[in-house]
Amino acid sequence: MSRTKYNVIFMRDDAPVKRFRISAWRIKLFVYLLIFFIITSILSTYVAVKFFQENTNLRLSLKKTSKLLNDTNFKLKRLENVQKILDSYNAKELEALLVKHKPGASDTRPAGAVDLKEIFKSTDLHLVKVENIQAKFFKDKMQLQFELNNLLSERTLKGDVNIYLIGRDGMEVEMNQEPQKHHFEINHFKRIKITFDLPEFMPSSEIFGIRIKIFDQKRKTIFSETYPLSHILV
Repeated sequence: MSRTKYNVIFMRDDAPVKRFRISAWRIKLFVYLLIFFIITSILSTYVAVKFFQENTNLRLSLKKTSKLLNDTNFKLKRLENVQKILDSYNAKELEALLVKHKPGASDTRPAGAVDLKEIFKSTDLHLVKVENIQAKFFKDKMQLQFELNNLLSERTLKGDVNIYLIGRDGMEVEMNQEPQKHHFEINHFKRIKITFDLPEFMPSSEIFGIRIKIFDQKRKTIFSETYPLSHILV
């Protein structure tokens, strides 16, 4: 059987007859190779599909983990700011600010008491990042500068920056800068510098901190954080 050969004849009307002799083992080899390539293709397709599914699952898991990490970092940053704010007060000032409740007592806050929850309130939608905040006084003015980073690399971010002074008594005063000075439009990074006059009723000695609020074009708050003045003053 190993010596068996097959004749393959090619005939055309306009050409002489051509004859080829092929051994049986070559035909078998061709069939085996064809089956091998078919099986290999099927297995490769299966492996590719499984790899794609696992890769998709890993991407989703990474996205969830990144979101959890960002939320954790945000909460940690908020707690650090709260600690810094508390550290900036002495014992007497804290006693004056904190509202003590006794069991069964009314939850009504006395007039003039400070709502620490409002002072420490923060918002971060992870659209922008505020860094390198510096504040300084000269005469009756304050200059505030910081770096604003766009975390959405795929599109330009537009909005407004509002600055609020937080007094040592908890009073919040919005600084009304000129619109062209606090409007921003950034692709990646921008340094913001704002100068404003201090209110007559709130001299530099009575300022506790600075609150930075960032709004998008629809006036939705996308970032809000309070910074103790003692930690950003240069």
